[in-house]
Amino acid sequence: MSRPAAANARTAILAAALSLATLAAPAAAGAPRPPDRAGCDRPQWVPAIGSACPVPGGFLVSVGDDAVFTHGGDPVPSDRRADVGGDGMRKPACIKSAATEFHVHVIYARAPDVPDNFAKRLYMIRREVERMNSFVHQEAKEFKRSLDLRVLCSGKDILVDRVTLQTPLEQTSFSSVTNELFEMGYNSVMAKYAVYFDGRFPGAPGGTGTLDMGDSSSGPGNANNIGPDWSVTWGIPEGGAAGVMLHELGHNLGAVVRDAPNSSGAGHCNDGSDVMCYDDHGPYSDGFKANVCSTTHFDCRHNDYFHPKPGKSNFLYDHWNIAGSQQRFLAGCTYKTGVFTAGAGGADPEGEAELVRKQFPQEQRPQQTSFVAKTYTVPKACRGRAFTASATVEPPSSLTGSDAGALAEQVGYPVVARQVRFDVDVCWLKGSTLLRCHAGGTFEHGKVPSGATKARVILNAGVSAIVVLNVV
Repeated sequence: MSRPAAANARTAILAAALSLATLAAPAAAGAPRPPDRAGCDRPQWVPAIGSACPVPGGFLVSVGDDAVFTHGGDPVPSDRRADVGGDGMRKPACIKSAATEFHVHVIYARAPDVPDNFAKRLYMIRREVERMNSFVHQEAKEFKRSLDLRVLCSGKDILVDRVTLQTPLEQTSFSSVTNELFEMGYNSVMAKYAVYFDGRFPGAPGGTGTLDMGDSSSGPGNANNIGPDWSVTWGIPEGGAAGVMLHELGHNLGAVVRDAPNSSGAGHCNDGSDVMCYDDHGPYSDGFKANVCSTTHFDCRHNDYFHPKPGKSNFLYDHWNIAGSQQRFLAGCTYKTGVFTAGAGGADPEGEAELVRKQFPQEQRPQQTSFVAKTYTVPKACRGRAFTASATVEPPSSLTGSDAGALAEQVGYPVVARQVRFDVDVCWLKGSTLLRCHAGGTFEHGKVPSGATKARVILNAGVSAIVVLNVV
């Protein structure tokens, strides 16, 4: 089964804008979608979801000029899935540049007829985010790996934006919340928006989130590896909110794809006890078993969506893996990112073109004379571990339909498409001695050489791009 084309294409809008505003300001609006991908053209009212088009496995919800997929509302968990993190708390990996770093952006939202409890909820929301990050970190630690959510911060504290929406509480739906946030500018391709909605309207579920259930590809170009996505936790109190928030964020990150071994076929899995598993009455949920694992996991048996070190026989070895090095929204053993910019006219601003060329073996040596290169230290603990390096184009700060056409002329191809990726190469060095280079594809992956002390990331392009090197 394949996901409807409209939803399958939605996350990879190159023409969506990246905000260059201040830390707390959200990103600018995205460019219109092509008419053949408008998605939900005959919506109907669905309780709690709002205006949506029913499709196999869930619903398409129009957001701006695009359509996002959600399987629908998740009930408030009544079992062990509610207890995520316990008393364990761990600060996430803080990022500070919403414009140039992939991240989770936390929002406190309320209806206009609900009292503003931001001052009371702020501490609780931060604690719940730390609880779910601790849970993810501990899950990775079982495999002697380190993973943390990348979350937008202000200083050392998790940034929680304070938002008052326009729709009254009783008329609130997932569609109204996502569309209002989109219009307010919470629509960056760099972000997954984790929303704590303060209040529960009649028939409110525990949470609702968007995902791309049909893309199980393993590379960084997976549709779940870019924003914008939204997850909403509907007024769950402290102690239970972390489980719902992590479940909905798990959807945003790509759990659970339809062809995972224990998939329900409707965004969940059949192995209890698991944050992402319950009997959702999906097409494959007749295989649900409540007690496969004795304690709650973020992927019970670690073969459906999360394994930081899968073997070759594991589904996650060559399919989408939230814990894999290709994941942009979780930081591994080391995570390096930045905007690489080659000068106008193919100039070489770093003056390193020939040096970079010489680092490649003769048969792999690139012919281009313009490069952008940055060198990063490789921590000793990261040697021998899996890495992925990828580069995606950096759109201008305010990209409209006409601007998209201008950018298309600049880079020579349509920009309203899947994620546009540039060739990125990686050379590993021990001191000043070249060990080996990974080169030849739109992204590079493999294992960090055991003796490597430095990684030189190289972009062969004359345009600005965001480059990510993640080692897990």
